[in-house]
Amino acid sequence: MQKKKFSLRGKAALVSSLLVCVLTMQAFAGGGSQAAPANDPNAAAKLRIAWFGTKARNDATLATLDLYTRLHPTITFEPEISSSNPEYADKMSTQSAAKNLSDIIVQDMGWVQDYAQRGQLLELTGVDTSKIPKALIEDGSYNGKLYALPNAVASTALVYDKQRVEELGLSGMVKNGWTWDEFWAFCEAAKAKVGAGKYAVQDFSYSHTLYSAYQLSHGHDSPITLDGRINFNQQDWTTFQNKFADYRARGVCPPPDVSVLNKDGDVTLDPLLTGLVLIKTAFSSTFGSWDGVSPGRYALVTYPRDVQSGDYVKVASFWSAGWNTKYPAQAKTVINWLVNDPEAGKAMGFARGGAVNSDVLTALQPQLSDRDKTSAALVDYINAHNPQPFLMHAVGWDSYYLVDYEAICQEFIFKT
Repeated sequence: MQKKKFSLRGKAALVSSLLVCVLTMQAFAGGGSQAAPANDPNAAAKLRIAWFGTKARNDATLATLDLYTRLHPTITFEPEISSSNPEYADKMSTQSAAKNLSDIIVQDMGWVQDYAQRGQLLELTGVDTSKIPKALIEDGSYNGKLYALPNAVASTALVYDKQRVEELGLSGMVKNGWTWDEFWAFCEAAKAKVGAGKYAVQDFSYSHTLYSAYQLSHGHDSPITLDGRINFNQQDWTTFQNKFADYRARGVCPPPDVSVLNKDGDVTLDPLLTGLVLIKTAFSSTFGSWDGVSPGRYALVTYPRDVQSGDYVKVASFWSAGWNTKYPAQAKTVINWLVNDPEAGKAMGFARGGAVNSDVLTALQPQLSDRDKTSAALVDYINAHNPQPFLMHAVGWDSYYLVDYEAICQEFIFKT
């Protein structure tokens, strides 16, 4: 049965087609070919490497790559950085259509199956998986072959302005394992104290991750099943959307024209950093987006729960190699080093989440910052309190998860 797929990407598809034509013409003109080097991981190469992230993550990644070049002077890098997950996903989609993926790419857990089944990832033969949990290796595999090496683990999270919450006398209301009723009570109490022009909470109505957690925490299955079936619980959906419609009307959360400007880690557009809201969505691996701006001011807390937890722990990201790379040996060697070398782990820290290699994690312990300890503590708490299993994205639904759901919800809330 053909899976349904929302798509708002007509322009992206057109750009992809045009790029394919351009690259094809270049190849006929003799400008698109290059002889593959010998299978030598140290043969000179400039590797294109692509990822997305905030300044804190970008700085850590660039520092780690600089270290590799110092250790291996024949290998240099051409970073291709996107500011957000949707922007990066669009870029990867366009590049893959043009057979022009970067040599090394960050992969989200939900994308691995899609790209692997289309034959667009290089099999990562020869990399060391001996110190990485088997379950995480399986998450990066397709048909028994490894195409994505787990890079770090992270959990769902809310991030809040701990300093401001304490000043308002509300710190006792924010706690790991809190219920949805306790969360709603906090939002009401916060709104009564934050003052004019300020809000208690980010508008969660268009967050697929947050709504999924809400539905799961009430004992129901995921809104989109692994085989691509639409499975929204009508009562949960209506309750959740009506709650935030009421919050928008009463000023508990910002109005739509303010909410859509949100950009994590941007000191002018992030509503938490500007003091507009007290609490918003995050992941444990992105805590540096806020703590890096004002160390010690912010903290993490679990999602609210009902009859069960809505939180989960998952692979935060993977490293893969594009199937079209001219430097397979070099790309695989770099990926292996990024995940398995303790010095790489020390340079990266927890900017991408907790290390998956047990030796690297041990080496990191003496240097963990308060920021890293905050992220690790939340992951440990969630792991110890019956988290939800992470549900892989349904194949063919990437656009829905990354763009379409939010766009559809925003269209709805602008009309209410």
